[in-house]
Amino acid sequence: MRTRPSVAVVLSLAILAGSSSALSAQVVLDRILTRINGQIVTQSDVDRARLLKLVDDPSSDATARKGLEDRILVLGEIARLPPLAVSEQDLAARRAEWEAAIGGPEAAAALQGRTAMSDGALRAWLRDDVRIGMYLARQFGQVSERDRANAVADWIGRLRQRAGVK
Repeated sequence: MRTRPSVAVVLSLAILAGSSSALSAQVVLDRILTRINGQIVTQSDVDRARLLKLVDDPSSDATARKGLEDRILVLGEIARLPPLAVSEQDLAARRAEWEAAIGGPEAAAALQGRTAMSDGALRAWLRDDVRIGMYLARQFGQVSERDRANAVADWIGRLRQRAGVK
């Protein structure tokens, strides 16, 4: 005697068949590359930083990613201290410096539009650049200019080690 499959079994099979076709149609929107201090770095973050030249070495994904990771670690250290006040003049100077590196205000605006980075987000980024510069000047200002880059690199290396970042 043949038994008929239960309604639950038929529905389960229909759902599985439908979900497998839906799974094959999934598209990757972004990739998480790393997590540092509870903050994630995505592929789109790296792409944006490279395109807008917001990191020191945007020549490759790897160097841009390292620059973003280092930035997160340094900002984490800065957050432990009383806030560093950034003047509007310092912020305007940093923006002018960044725009000059990009090719001028028009080119900067066009690139900013391509990345969908809001002006507020860019201002916050540039403000953090100024804060990082102030912090590094305070921490390493007594080190000779010739040795400063090595001292900062060693310090960041220790931050990376402490955070478990390769």
